[in-house]
Amino acid sequence: MNRAGAPTYGDAKGEAAAWVVRVHSDAATEDDWLALEAWLAASETRQTAFERAERLWLAYDEPELKRLAQPQGVVVPIEPRRRPMRLAWPRVAAMAASFIAALAVAAGVYLWRAAPTAQTYVTAVGEVRDVRLADGTHVRLNTDTRITVRIGPGGRRVTLERGEAMFDVTHDPARPFEVLAGDQRVADVGTRFDVSLYARMLTVTVASGVVEVGDLPGVGGAPTYRLTAGDQLRRDIGAAVSVTGRASVADALAWTNGYLIFRDATLAQVARALNRYFATPLRPAASVASLRFSGVLMLDGEDTVVGRLEGFMPVRAVRGAQEIVLQPR
Repeated sequence: MNRAGAPTYGDAKGEAAAWVVRVHSDAATEDDWLALEAWLAASETRQTAFERAERLWLAYDEPELKRLAQPQGVVVPIEPRRRPMRLAWPRVAAMAASFIAALAVAAGVYLWRAAPTAQTYVTAVGEVRDVRLADGTHVRLNTDTRITVRIGPGGRRVTLERGEAMFDVTHDPARPFEVLAGDQRVADVGTRFDVSLYARMLTVTVASGVVEVGDLPGVGGAPTYRLTAGDQLRRDIGAAVSVTGRASVADALAWTNGYLIFRDATLAQVARALNRYFATPLRPAASVASLRFSGVLMLDGEDTVVGRLEGFMPVRAVRGAQEIVLQPR
C-alpha cells in the first residue's frame, strides 16, 4: 500500500484491477471508497484503467481480473464475493464477446421490458415509511414522498416524483442502481445516500460510498458530478449547472431519526421546512420572518413543535382555520 491506501503493483492496469477486487468485496469499507477516489483523481490514465477493469468484473471475468491484479505473484488481500458463474479466460473470451455483441441491443431492451410491474410507494404529509425493495435495498421515505420502483435482471431504477428518500443500496455490479429525480440521474456506485426534490430544488447528500449525478439518459449537456461521503449537490431543476460542496451528513439525515437540525436559519426557512411535515401551514409575520434560529426540533406533533418555537424565540402563535401565524410576542 502507498500512503493514500492504494495498491502499488507498478502499473495502472494492475492497480485498477486490484482496486476493483478490493471495493467489490463484501469486506470493503468507506475508507476503501475514499482511498479509491484519491487514486482515481491523480490521472485520467487511472480512470480509464479502472473503467476497463470494471467492465471485466461486470463480465464475470474474475480470473483475468485477479491475474492483472497479481503481477509477479503479489496476492490481493481481499477475496471477492462468490460469483454464480465463471468464464475460462481466454479460451471462451472470443466466443463470449461475439455472443454478447450479437445480443447487446436486443437484450438491453428485453431486460427492461421483462422487469416486474412497477411498484409505487407513497407517504402522506407527516408520515415516514421504511421500504425493503426486492433486491434487499432499504429505502426510508420522508413526508409527502412518492417513488416508483422497477427492478429487473437488467438494472434497478427508482423514480423520485416528489419528496425525499434515503437509500441504503445492496451492492450488485451486474444490476446498476439509479434514481431519477427532476432532470437528473443519480447513479449508485455502492453507497448510502439521500435524495430530495422539493419546490424544483434537487438535493443529493452522500453518507457513504460514491454516487454520480448527471443528466437523464438521452438529455446530455450538463456536467456529471462524482460525489463521495460528505459531499452534497444542490440544483435548481432546469439550471445549466449544479452547486456542490461539503455538508453535515448528520444534519441532512436527521429526519430519518425524527427531528430536524437548524443552524442560523431564518424563521421563514424553519417554517418552510416544518410545513413539509404538518397539515396546517406555519407562516411567520414579516416582522419576525428574518429572526435567526439554531437548534434541534423534534417532529412529535405540530402543537408541540409550535410550542417549542414560542419558548425558544420571541414569537407567539395565532391559530386560524387555514394557518398558524407566528407574530411578535
